[in-house]
Order: sequence, then C-alpha cells, then structure tokens
Amino acid sequence: MSRPLVKVFGERNTGTRALLQMLRRSGEVTLRMAGAGPEVEQRRREDLEARISGQFTGAWRKLYMDALRDNLRHRTDPLVAWKHAAPEWHESFADERANVIFMVRNPYSWVLSMVRRPYHIAGRRPAGLEELLARPWLTQRRDNTDILLSDVMALWHAKLDAYRCFCGQAKAGGVNTTILNFEAFVADPVASTRAALLKCGIPSENLHPARRNTKDSGQHLSDIQDYYAREGWRADLNDRSVEMINARMDWTLAAEFGYSRLSPEDFAPLAETGLKLNAATGIAKSA
Repeated sequence: MSRPLVKVFGERNTGTRALLQMLRRSGEVTLRMAGAGPEVEQRRREDLEARISGQFTGAWRKLYMDALRDNLRHRTDPLVAWKHAAPEWHESFADERANVIFMVRNPYSWVLSMVRRPYHIAGRRPAGLEELLARPWLTQRRDNTDILLSDVMALWHAKLDAYRCFCGQAKAGGVNTTILNFEAFVADPVASTRAALLKCGIPSENLHPARRNTKDSGQHLSDIQDYYAREGWRADLNDRSVEMINARMDWTLAAEFGYSRLSPEDFAPLAETGLKLNAATGIAKSA
C-alpha cells in the first residue's frame, strides 16, 4: 500500500525543517519536495555550480549560488514548489491526492526571528528590529509573491493570505489541508503533528522529534519549549516596536490563524527600561 503524500508549506523560521525531518524519519508518509527539475535542468545547474565555484568565493559565491537555486526553483509545478513559497492551487494536488500542512507563527515572535536569522535578505543585515520593520523587503522569485514588498511584515501577510486562498480552493477540489501553529509544534511536536496528520485522515505512530534545535544554535528541545511556553520573546519588544508591528498588521487575517494584537501600553519604552540593543542581534537586552 502506498504511503499518503504530504506537502509542507511555511514561511522562514516557522519550524518547517524540524517538521519535515520528523516526517521523513517516520517513514509513514511520502514527502513532495522542491526538486532540481528535468535532467537537462540538472546538467545546467551542475555546470553553473562549477563555474560559480571557479570564479567566486565568500559572500559573492553565496550570492550567485542562491540566485541559481532561485532561478531553477521558481519554474516548477506548484506541487513541488519551494516550502517557503506562497502556494498556488493546481489540479495536480487533487490528481496525486496530496495532503497539505501549513506552518504558521505568531507575527511578533516571527519578526524577531527574522532579526536573528533574516534568510534571503537583500542588502546589509539590519542593526535591529525597528530598522528591519522600516525597510522594504525584496523577495526571491521562488517566494511567488510581488518582487518588492513594503516591509518584512508584508511577507508574513502574503504567505498567510496565500494559505487561506489555497485552503478554500483545496476544499472545493477534495484536497485535505490543515494549519499547524509553530507554538503548538514546539510545545509538543509529536502530539501536534499527529493531530495535523489526523485532520488529513493520516494515522501516525512513529513520530520522534529532534532533541536539539535543527539549526546551528543546537539548543535542547526542553529549553526551547520553556522559552516559548513563557513567551520569552516578549522581553525583546518595546512599545515602539509593537506600535510599528501593529501598524503593519491585518488583524482580521491574523485572527483566522489564531493570533491577536498586543498593546504597546503593555511594553515599557526602550529609554525607560535600562535596555540597549545587542549589536549582534539587534534585539533589546539588559544593559
């Protein structure tokens, strides 16, 4: 009997890597990932990779390699689109009986994560959260959004709006979809993933989470769970940053995914807290 097909979408820093690793290890589902495409595209990629490696080093090599991935991955069937893409409905999802999981994250927590890890940011790294919020955001072609967005929060909105639209079209097409909140996933990776799979009609018994952060920090899972259980990220906000985030938010859309507005009045002004911006992360820390 063939294993059910699962496709995962989620914006950067929403736990997609950890979820995919857990699903892959379980052996209970088939995952549809972004691929290199036809053989001719694979040969073209290998040729360009060799030429880039021979001509560039350091940051320039990274820039060209990322452009190569972007150039290849944006021209794909929607079913094998990049996991961070704004998905498009296509009959191939119904034809292959796909099940789609969307990972989403609290907008305040998410934008703080983008200060720490601003994946694919164009230009220099921002000095802090307020600078990131003030800057326009240049997307990758494989994001499948407008090329230039007003700010980083517009990226969050573009993805969640695409998930909402996709879910409506998928329902009409007989395709199972479900939302998996990052916060629930961190609190209990097994139970939340099992629940998401069951919403798609997929039973699972062989789910085992990574015990450490799947990214470079290597934090233990229990430490990550404690941090998000107490919403430790709130300490990295001040009244000004909350005001800036709120001004950029569509709270009707956010509410559909379980997120609500914070009040700037609940956060002390930066000047009165004895905090300073950490030069490495741009996040307010104790002086």
